[in-house]
Amino acid sequence: MVDRAGESADRVGELQRQNSPTLSPDGRKLAVEVEEGDPDLWVYDLERGGKTRLTSDAAFEAIGTWTPRGDRITYASVHNRIFDVVSKPAGGTGQAEGLMSTRFPQVTSA
Repeated sequence: MVDRAGESADRVGELQRQNSPTLSPDGRKLAVEVEEGDPDLWVYDLERGGKTRLTSDAAFEAIGTWTPRGDRITYASVHNRIFDVVSKPAGGTGQAEGLMSTRFPQVTSA
């Protein structure tokens, strides 16, 4: 694995299926979709080590993007075939803020 400068970097997290790695604007955190066990979104702290669970429900979630300040993550969440685009504090605490809901598939991007 390499960092943004092309330098060799340490491995992040344990060996498991992780998708859609999304680096925070300041490069200090990494959000991922963990697909093993109970699939959810997690945020790794690349400076201090450790990780924080962002979601913890049975819904399917797909990472979208970080806010420019890096304090929130926007993602898609699917409940009963309803697609919600939500924003949640990157620290994993606090409630998710609904931005929109639709029956049509949604993705969020930078």
